[in-house]
Amino acid sequence: METIFLKEFQHKGEHRIKLIFKYNRKLIDEVRKLPGCRWSQAMKCWHIPYRDDYLIFLNSVFEQNIKIINLQEGCRDESVSYRGKVVKLSINEQEGIIYISIPYYVKEWIWQIRKLSGAWWHAGARIWSVYNSMNNLSLLQRYFSAEGCKLEINKSHFTVRQKQKLKKPAPRDMLPKEYVVQLKLENKSERTVEVYTGFIAQFLNDFRGIDIRNLTSDRIRDYILDHRQRMAYSESYQNQMVSAIKSFYRHVYKRSFDDGILPRPKSSHYLPKILPREYIQSMMDVCRNEKHKIILLMLYGFGLRVGELINLKISDFDFNRRQLIIIKGKGRKDRVLPIPNVLIPVIRKYIKSYLPGEYFITGQYGENYSASSIQNVVKNLAKRAGIKLRVTPHMLRHCYGTHMLERGTDLRYIQKLMGHKSSRTTEIYTHVSMHKLNELTNPLDYINF
Repeated sequence: METIFLKEFQHKGEHRIKLIFKYNRKLIDEVRKLPGCRWSQAMKCWHIPYRDDYLIFLNSVFEQNIKIINLQEGCRDESVSYRGKVVKLSINEQEGIIYISIPYYVKEWIWQIRKLSGAWWHAGARIWSVYNSMNNLSLLQRYFSAEGCKLEINKSHFTVRQKQKLKKPAPRDMLPKEYVVQLKLENKSERTVEVYTGFIAQFLNDFRGIDIRNLTSDRIRDYILDHRQRMAYSESYQNQMVSAIKSFYRHVYKRSFDDGILPRPKSSHYLPKILPREYIQSMMDVCRNEKHKIILLMLYGFGLRVGELINLKISDFDFNRRQLIIIKGKGRKDRVLPIPNVLIPVIRKYIKSYLPGEYFITGQYGENYSASSIQNVVKNLAKRAGIKLRVTPHMLRHCYGTHMLERGTDLRYIQKLMGHKSSRTTEIYTHVSMHKLNELTNPLDYINF
């Protein structure tokens, strides 16, 4: 028998009902027919508008072999059994944290976790954590065992990407106001301001109670090295941290550091991953959503960065002159791109169909599209097309440059179209293009074996 758990919640000012159930294609088709039903990507569940008789209504809609259970506070059905459900406890001794992964939301479970010392909800990773102590571990084992759950306890091995999600953000109320003002007066981009202030907020929090003005260079060097080695962060992360710390001390305390004191790491040079044209075509073929297709076309057809796409406005298109103007791309540089003739009717049709406001790509309710939404669109299209590689929007930008080069476009034009400051950046595509290399002969072509 299939079971649907119900939960009331507030969503964008609306009173709605979550429908929580195991994946079932037939059941999903029935749920989608419910009036006002929508899917939430963030919560990974379907939800419908609240109505006073929702229990009676849902019981009347679904067949008798589907059980409806209300999980509201004070309305828990005693027949609900959690026996055999797996609760994972991942103990990270290095960080002194226990990460708790529960199979689904149960109000009583959340109450119990919140009582433990150091309880914290990591929204990005959708996981709870508490301090790693014998008391916390014992209480978790006793409680979930009494609930009939199966406990899996292991030593966690989080990747760098997961650790960045799980790290509790430092409060920014300690940031000196003059530092933030200085960054804005220097016309730093919003992203740069966000990154620098995030680093410094964490820096001040980690040295709370210490005279930060006279902090020795050795202490700062050890701090950076600790993040590089123990936390396994990248060269790019270290470089950004050094830039943030140097700018902070320069603007706030008029103190400077030589490059030898706070050195920048030697960067690794990676060749970009390129998809063959057949893969791009297969992603186009499986795409049935008009907005998702226009996102794919803009990324691959113009070589746009994600930030450039989400900030693109309707006024940036000049169809009479077949031009697209990119305002304040990376490095705050404008550039003009030619609009292919084949793309003009597609863009016009999208605008007429979706009626976007100021911005070209908007969400369901007219809000700005986020970078993560575009990343999910590309990832899901690649998955549906059967592509095993991890495909990202920036990979499509690299495909644009490489495929242009393989079609015979001069590197100087590609540099201008992609907005590269240096020709060396564009020249990387000569290293990944196999178009001419595949035509070269090999000594083995003349050997019998």
